[in-house]
Amino acid sequence: MDTESRVTVDVEFRSLPLEQLRPSTTEAQTQRRKYFDKIKLDELVESVAARGIVQPIVVRKVNGEKAAGVTVPGYYEIVAGERRFLASQLAKRETIPAVVLELTDEEVIEVQLIENLQREDVHPMQEAEGYHELVETHGHSVDELPGKLGKSRSYVYARIKLLALCAAAREAFYKGDLNPSTALLIARIPGDDQQERALKQITEKRWDGDGLRMSYREAQRYVHDTFMLKLSTAPFPRDDATLVPSAGACGPCPMRSGNARELFGDVTSADVCTNPTCFKAKKAAHVKRELDKAKADGTEVIRGNAAKRILPDSRYTMYAYGSDGAHKQLRNGYARPSDKCLDDPKKRTYAELAGKDAPKVLLQNPETGRVEKVFKLDDIRDRMKDKGVTAKVGKDREEVREIDRERVEQDRKREIAARAAIFRAVVAAAPKKLDRYGTTALIFHAFGQIYLQDEDCEVLGWDKPPNGNQENWILAQLAERSEAELAQLALAITVLEDVTQDYGKAEHLERLAKHLGVDTKKIRRDLAPKEEKKPKADAKKKKGKR
Repeated sequence: MDTESRVTVDVEFRSLPLEQLRPSTTEAQTQRRKYFDKIKLDELVESVAARGIVQPIVVRKVNGEKAAGVTVPGYYEIVAGERRFLASQLAKRETIPAVVLELTDEEVIEVQLIENLQREDVHPMQEAEGYHELVETHGHSVDELPGKLGKSRSYVYARIKLLALCAAAREAFYKGDLNPSTALLIARIPGDDQQERALKQITEKRWDGDGLRMSYREAQRYVHDTFMLKLSTAPFPRDDATLVPSAGACGPCPMRSGNARELFGDVTSADVCTNPTCFKAKKAAHVKRELDKAKADGTEVIRGNAAKRILPDSRYTMYAYGSDGAHKQLRNGYARPSDKCLDDPKKRTYAELAGKDAPKVLLQNPETGRVEKVFKLDDIRDRMKDKGVTAKVGKDREEVREIDRERVEQDRKREIAARAAIFRAVVAAAPKKLDRYGTTALIFHAFGQIYLQDEDCEVLGWDKPPNGNQENWILAQLAERSEAELAQLALAITVLEDVTQDYGKAEHLERLAKHLGVDTKKIRRDLAPKEEKKPKADAKKKKGKR
């Protein structure tokens, strides 16, 4: 227990009579445990009766007072260790070892709070509230807490983040529908509505044979895919702090994954926005700014069905194998500045052909709302002619497009056929018994489907994994293993997720263990708590009573 305070205290070790001790009057304010577990208390009583108290309790002396001519004797107030005191009473002990400190009422509460937070049975939600109280009431900084409590920095930050859980998620957490890891995934999502949406998906019962609820990794993938956005795809300027003044620029934002590695260690990229609501607001603000500016400048804005007729044909945008990008270009007499002109033998972009000062119009995608500046070919036709290019439009342009589409489809089929032939050749050339390269590739691919957590590495007997990209680190771990060890790991890795999953039965692990002849029942028996055998004398007494 850490009883360190900002003031110097005198420490005294004494053996005190139980009759001189009193429970603390402030313990109720800091107690995170509603009651003492009777079974565990009985076990402690037996231990105290046999061996006494090993860890001293912490007390402070309360001096006696004189009131109405009567002197009230002094006593020692229990600051930490009331359960040990109670066990000593039940074990009929007369004294108890104690550390006597001189503490103020405020210091007593702080010591009790820290002592209670260090217990093993405290609920993570109550732990988070205790950390918050140490910061808000007792003036500690969050960075001081790890050293004071014997916890890692990431552990403390993760616990405090749980305070962001909405009411429904907290209730589910207390009921056991969430574990600390999945609760943190939800707590990182801003907004009660979004959290409730994630909670429903993560805790919804399913009957597909994969368990009743999402495992941690399933929940992790769901949250990443649904509530996280790559900032590289943002249509707005990320360094503009005025776009949404309350949010500021994206770079220093605490909701950017790279700025809170303690909370987002499972996110491989540092440039990910974890606040989709803010991302959406900035996107809308950027669009409004562009449209307002266009209106003020008199710039044409193309929207709705008119925009649909200009945007690429969605039937062909998925085919990119070997094509020149014709299927991605605008239609009906419009072009993006960055697109290559298909009518130009040199394949220069429209921006190169038109020049920097060429007039542009705004095109708003009716599905995404995104606004972009584009050229109307009629406005830049003369500039293109000056550079020896005649832009085809109308039927001439559509004929070219139809030819392009046919070529794109042919290229796509040809590329798929080539890849299929390469795959079959790889199968034929592969050794009938996996070598070191093949086994390593198989394991590395399996690891690519998951993000290793600390508990996974503990199971594997590996050191704690680094935050961020783990690929090189995993390859380094595999390089240290022999071919025999790799072969064993290649099979075992298929059931690793069963070891640390929170819901459902470990069916794959049990099936593989049975196939390999592993006695799972014996392993569980060996790990089960040992029951103390009762003395034979007791058995004889019971037999005599019959």
